[in-house]
Amino acid sequence: MEAGTLLKKDAENNGIVEMQLPADQLSNVVDMLRNESPVFIGWQTSIGNAYLATSHEPVGEGE
Repeated sequence: MEAGTLLKKDAENNGIVEMQLPADQLSNVVDMLRNESPVFIGWQTSIGNAYLATSHEPVGEGE
């Protein structure tokens, strides 16, 4: 996708999370999947937001 393109809203359906990322973030995602372990997909129901993380702790909940 071109930079600045609006993405579809993240969604969750029957436990399957669908998230959209800009193409310019692909190398960061591939790097995380190759070099970090374990990697989790999180879903924040209250705001309808998906995220990738390297721990079970939700983004922004750190010490």
